[in-house]
Amino acid sequence: MPRSKYFGEKFQMDASEFLWFGNKKTTLHRAIDDCSGKIYLYFDYQGTLKGYYNLLNSILITDGIPYSILTDNRTVFYYSAKKDAELAKDTYTQFGYACKKLGIDLQTTSIPQKKGRIERLWNTLQCRLPVELRIAGINSIEDVNVFLLDFCKRFNKQFALPINNTKNVFEN
Repeated sequence: MPRSKYFGEKFQMDASEFLWFGNKKTTLHRAIDDCSGKIYLYFDYQGTLKGYYNLLNSILITDGIPYSILTDNRTVFYYSAKKDAELAKDTYTQFGYACKKLGIDLQTTSIPQKKGRIERLWNTLQCRLPVELRIAGINSIEDVNVFLLDFCKRFNKQFALPINNTKNVFEN
């Protein structure tokens, strides 16, 4: 699938539980800009609204309001009324409402191939990040989220595409 044309045009988001560090599974929330490949990461104990809020907050503070977000059909993003489809059409989850207020087009899909960049990022991070966390001696959620600030900068510098001549569609 071709990349988005503009920086901030589309973000892909997801979360994955894994033994990232220590003996307890934790959840890595991740987002990737579809145009540049720039990543944003946040750890929490579970894949919850709090984790996605913190991830979105990181994007907002770093770059601004993106045009759209593509994610999966988790109940954090998508409300479905089983009996009343008309009611579901105008009912938002808390995350969906925040996106609506910010003017972000929130899209969901249950097809992993439509979120290929975020799925491939999972494979990359699953190989690289546990090793880096072990070397850094990380053993708590608080420490890992501080560590991620530097990790994302280094990762983006090495792997994200340059955005010097790319139009930016973030709202400030």
